[in-house]
Amino acid sequence: MTDQDLTAARRSRLDLYTEAYDLFDRYQRLQSDRFDPDITKLLTETLIIPASTPTLFELFCIFRILRYLNEETPGVQLRPLADESTALAQLETDDRRIEIYHDQNGAIGFHETLDPDVVPAHPTFKRYQDALVDYTDALRGLTGADQDPVLYSGRPDIVIEIYDTNALDAELVSVLIGEVKYTSAAQTFRQGLEELATYRRFAYHDNYLVDDTDVPITSLLITNGYSTAGTTDEITHLNGNELLTENVGVLRSFATELLTSNPTIGP
Repeated sequence: MTDQDLTAARRSRLDLYTEAYDLFDRYQRLQSDRFDPDITKLLTETLIIPASTPTLFELFCIFRILRYLNEETPGVQLRPLADESTALAQLETDDRRIEIYHDQNGAIGFHETLDPDVVPAHPTFKRYQDALVDYTDALRGLTGADQDPVLYSGRPDIVIEIYDTNALDAELVSVLIGEVKYTSAAQTFRQGLEELATYRRFAYHDNYLVDDTDVPITSLLITNGYSTAGTTDEITHLNGNELLTENVGVLRSFATELLTSNPTIGP
């Protein structure tokens, strides 16, 4: 579309063309981050809903956690993301940077391929290795897909990283990893618990996420309607409706202690 076409549409006596010009003009200003009064009004009155309810629930959990960070952290401000960033959001204080990642847009993931030169000593693990090789061979023969046997692949629904910006190079001081299951079923709860326990192990392995074992990781499993009676030191389970309350201890601790120079929450 040329400038001449746009001028003709703007001056047209037909409402169809003038409305089309107005919409295209708004789109261009949105793309160039020009938040004129009409653009601001449009954004405040527009509700964008994800296509799936589980994704909406994940985003609800993320923004509730961010509310705790905002309430407990003096001076926290939302910062624009760099073009190359894959973070969902970034917050800053005078001496901390908080990066928030969501599974839909994050680049953080754990991936382990099979080393064919390593033969497991345990026969069960050896059978599993052979089955993976058989699978990839069959996949290649049937579909032409060429891939290495994968021992494990996955990534958390939520990752929040806390950096100390007082250091010359921003230093990672704390991490929260979260798995969200939009379910009240016990089987899905167990699946999420297993996934989160695996993420914790991979986070410290080969510097996947954390290159210093002294950096604490807070692990959070959030479900929708499933209740648990007990507790565990390594993983905290929350029913989603608990996020609507003002007294979620693990989030208060994450917000207050992880943003100090000497965090005390252990892995």
